[in-house]
Amino acid sequence: MVYRFVGTAAEVGPLKFDRVGQRVEMEDRVARLAQVGGCQLLTEAEFNSFKFTAEDLKIWSDPFIDPFEVPTDIGQAKAKAEFISKIGRARERFAEIRREFVAERQAKEGQRLAQEVSGETPKDQSDKDKE
Repeated sequence: MVYRFVGTAAEVGPLKFDRVGQRVEMEDRVARLAQVGGCQLLTEAEFNSFKFTAEDLKIWSDPFIDPFEVPTDIGQAKAKAEFISKIGRARERFAEIRREFVAERQAKEGQRLAQEVSGETPKDQSDKDKE
């Protein structure tokens, strides 16, 4: 699946991310682990839902652009403000996804620990589920 980067900088194995909108194709399982680890990736569909333009990404994709430096051209100033708003919303979406993944992992780990404490094996639990 294709993912797009919305963070400032990150590395996942040999992959280096340093531009907003950077595309990468990776297995969902790998992307999910990267997201849980804090790599700010969204699926391409989620990324596209924020309606970044090619022009946005060409001009503003450097994550270290000073958000307080206002371009002298009013059109560019407006474009920069819109881009900052979009990237903020995209990062909020990433944070939601990460919270969901972390909660899911914690729930699974809690179940595993409960089974371990009760002496059940996962097979024992699946036999109970069939009853």
